[in-house]
Amino acid sequence: MYRFSGHIQLSVYLNHGLVTVYVIQGRHLNSGSQLRPDTYVMISLIPDDDGVTPTRCRNQRSEELQQPDI
Repeated sequence: MYRFSGHIQLSVYLNHGLVTVYVIQGRHLNSGSQLRPDTYVMISLIPDDDGVTPTRCRNQRSEELQQPDI
């Protein structure tokens, strides 16, 4: 079983049907092991309508940082 902890700060804006998500920073990210965390953020936007493909996005990795500014 995996155990992770920490905080991620996001800003989310909705403007005329367009959703914009900004990943601001992460703080106190722990991997649950002795290894340094391999930090990245993956966001999935799942539409309410059936048959519409979910939108996925992933930022670049910030290796071995517990408090990355992304």
